[in-house]
Amino acid sequence: MGRIGLLLWALVFVLVGSLFSALLFVIGCGSPGPGPATGAPAPAADSAAPETQPREQLGEETAEQLRSGSRAAGAAFAERLLADRLRSPTSAEYPWDLVRSRIMCDTDDYFGCVVTGVVDADNAFGAKVREPWKVVVVLDRTNENWVPIFVSLSDQLVFGSLKAVEELEQMAAATEPEAGLEPPPAKERPEPELRTWTDDTGQFQLEARFVSATMGRIKLRKEDGSEISLPMERLSESDREWLRKRARN
Repeated sequence: MGRIGLLLWALVFVLVGSLFSALLFVIGCGSPGPGPATGAPAPAADSAAPETQPREQLGEETAEQLRSGSRAAGAAFAERLLADRLRSPTSAEYPWDLVRSRIMCDTDDYFGCVVTGVVDADNAFGAKVREPWKVVVVLDRTNENWVPIFVSLSDQLVFGSLKAVEELEQMAAATEPEAGLEPPPAKERPEPELRTWTDDTGQFQLEARFVSATMGRIKLRKEDGSEISLPMERLSESDREWLRKRARN
């Protein structure tokens, strides 16, 4: 055999040896190792995280937690959406201890709350002025996001619409109470006095008694017993101040 033939056989031998070594390395990496130093067994395949508890098993505590969360959401939306309505937004303060929340709607799809508070901000003369605000927030249970549908400042509409609030009220009214439970009797209040109501232009007046005020609207009862509903922003400033004093009392 010539020198060239010997060289070819040597080359083939080297290549076969390299392939065999690589095969042994691959087999060695695929074999089970000694495991962690602690010797702890591997987690079982069926040790998955527990599923979210059904809503009907969460109880009243969760509803209270959501109501608490609505306070923070409502205050955040108020601070963001009322800035353009303030004379000095940089001086605005929103006292957290005066923020209140009330559950308005609790269904399988939505959880709505009425959040109220006050804002203290400088007026055109640099004096601090306190104004009440109201925010209606809704939690969409499908994506767990709070959304504002109504924002008012001193009973003046700033964002959203009353129609959205009315739809939320209708959803709440459609939810029937549990069988055997009756709502507590309403506290009787003395009938308000007959007074003169004036619109924001000062041109129209009406003799009527106050019935209720909710979601930016006021209901009045005339002397003949008929009732009318008006937007609060259509009332004069003195009438709105009368409503604010009544609400505080």
